[in-house]
Amino acid sequence: MGQNDKKIAELIDSIAHKRGHGLRIPVMTGKVISVDEAEMTATVELSVDKEGVYTAGININVVLQAVEGMYGIPGADSYCLVAEIDGPGKWELLKANKYTKLYGKVGASEVMVKDDVIQLNDGGDGGLVKVAELTGQLNDIEDKLNSLINKWNSFCAAYLPGSASSAGVPATLTTETVTTLVSTSRSDIENTKVKHG
Repeated sequence: MGQNDKKIAELIDSIAHKRGHGLRIPVMTGKVISVDEAEMTATVELSVDKEGVYTAGININVVLQAVEGMYGIPGADSYCLVAEIDGPGKWELLKANKYTKLYGKVGASEVMVKDDVIQLNDGGDGGLVKVAELTGQLNDIEDKLNSLINKWNSFCAAYLPGSASSAGVPATLTTETVTTLVSTSRSDIENTKVKHG
């Protein structure tokens, strides 16, 4: 456990003791032995436990099944800070030095982070677009279409109704032209509020 974590634990313990009259909120360090993500609990070797003696059922999310907020799933062998909340033996994991997953929810927005994956909401829209590459590919397609459109318009302008080469071609070709596409710019398709890389 880092020096800052120990100082935080000492400060919290100091504040709890200054309240007097036997009010004591135990805060201590420990080491995560295992995690049950389905139950949202961890088994921890507390600093006061004898070696090989573990405290099971320590809640991972201080406000279980919270509608909004943030919490993390600690990794096994991570060092942690735990506290008794709402009475003796009701332990909550407050902080760990290593997480396998982080979750957060604010309003209708959710995020889940784990090694090499960041998922927004349910992830149903797939991965984020590489905007610079997409813009380049769209511009290539637009350039090819514009080339075809220009050739078509040149053909229509050169068309002579009534000539031997135009037999059976509709007369509307003399007036039919197609406008070219406007090139896509990055700002047309990029949402700058979500970034990745």
